[in-house]
Amino acid sequence: MGSKALSRWLVTIGLLLFIIFFFRTILGMGRPNSPSLSLATVAHLIKAGQVAKITIKDDELLVERTNGMQASSMKEHNVGLVETLRDLGVTDEELSTLQITVAPPNRWQKWLTLLGALLPVLLFSVFFYLAFRQAQGGANRALSFGKSRARMISGDKPTVTFDDV
Repeated sequence: MGSKALSRWLVTIGLLLFIIFFFRTILGMGRPNSPSLSLATVAHLIKAGQVAKITIKDDELLVERTNGMQASSMKEHNVGLVETLRDLGVTDEELSTLQITVAPPNRWQKWLTLLGALLPVLLFSVFFYLAFRQAQGGANRALSFGKSRARMISGDKPTVTFDDV
């Protein structure tokens, strides 16, 4: 691979990494930089009446307190938040004062996951394609075992036979 082609690939890879970084940054901008609380602390705040709203996004909780401050917490995977809070001692009356909402899933998340899985495979495939293509350009002709280089003799050229000699 020449230096020109190598520089093109480096620019292309750099551009792809920049695009991935850009989209990850843009998609993550909605998250506030808030302190992280344990789920037991969230349950204690609910019992004290200091939580106004909880937004659930996957297993992440965004807790909005009555004084306007926000915090984040995590819940167990595949376990309901209400069940967990009840196990931590929060009563149904205290839960009824909360506004619990579930955020819709991010529509770009599936595409970024797919891109993250396919991008290395695609880059390796392109690398091997270019490497084999480059190897065939030389005199050794890699991977061309059964190809004959014999040429057809056309009839317009005179041929010498034994009788002529």
